[in-house]
Amino acid sequence: MKKKGKRGAYFVHPSSQVKYIAMTIIPALIMSVFSIFLLFKSGENLMINEKLKLAQETASLHQTLKKLTNPDLGIELEDKIEVMKRELYILQHTLEMKHYKDLVDWINTKVLLLTILPIILMCVGILALLYSHRIAGPLYRLEKHLIMLSEGKKTPPFHFRKYDEFKEVGEAFEKLRMKMEEKGYLK
Repeated sequence: MKKKGKRGAYFVHPSSQVKYIAMTIIPALIMSVFSIFLLFKSGENLMINEKLKLAQETASLHQTLKKLTNPDLGIELEDKIEVMKRELYILQHTLEMKHYKDLVDWINTKVLLLTILPIILMCVGILALLYSHRIAGPLYRLEKHLIMLSEGKKTPPFHFRKYDEFKEVGEAFEKLRMKMEEKGYLK
């Protein structure tokens, strides 16, 4: 036997519930896609600016390295220049690795955003389904009881679950059912 107040099925009036769910998910989807688009664009612009900055920094390093490769310098100065060249190469490599790490981080962020979006939309859809059942479920039960009353049949007392909507309609229906039963209209 089904427990009193428990849901039997979540889709009791599919056409209205699907519309309600769609009207909940579509705005969330549009806002999410727009937000992600803006994030992607700003991230791409940031990465382009970082790449340009890296190119400028490494270009100046290349120019400095070219100037330092003069064959007419003394041995002592050439040793110092070689040390500076190695340090400049290390600096250049460090800058390139930082840019690569930033690029990988940005790609991971995009993947995370694109993974989270469907999960959030599924959660919104499930919540919309549950809430739509608080509306469609009572209306569905009310319709069944009204059909029975219109046929002159006795119906059990009509109650809504704790979180159902339209409780006042259910109370009004229950008063009508009791009056009809008192007057002997139901068999």
